[in-house]
Amino acid sequence: MIRVVADTNVLASGLAGYDALEGPAAFVLRAWQQRRFDLVASGPIFEELERTLAKPYFRQRLGPTGALEALDFVREGALFVTQLADVQGVATTAADDLILATAVGGEVGHLVTGDRQLRNLGEYEGVRIVGPREFVDWLAAVDSD
Repeated sequence: MIRVVADTNVLASGLAGYDALEGPAAFVLRAWQQRRFDLVASGPIFEELERTLAKPYFRQRLGPTGALEALDFVREGALFVTQLADVQGVATTAADDLILATAVGGEVGHLVTGDRQLRNLGEYEGVRIVGPREFVDWLAAVDSD
């Protein structure tokens, strides 16, 4: 099975638009729910997701209990990596280095992110770094083979 890390921006956007299938990030999460790939996460990604979903924008989009339900959805379904790779100074921020460390430590094939600076890396240690739309298109192509 394909293993994928979704950056916090993809998770949060996908969760906010999940029910209405709004945007490529929601399609990424729907594909995960359909078991087309395994979602790999880590403590740092989950903690950042908690902080992000606590912001007013996401609280308004998800409703009073939606943020907690969304966190449970990720917590219960994702494969959590505890052994992160040692990645320092590769990305432009330490937080993005942790995303890369999760991807490498989780032995994933793809890191899906809306972060342009991460996507500009293209690939790191065998992990393809792509945007949500590119990943959805790739997944559709794989499915049609």
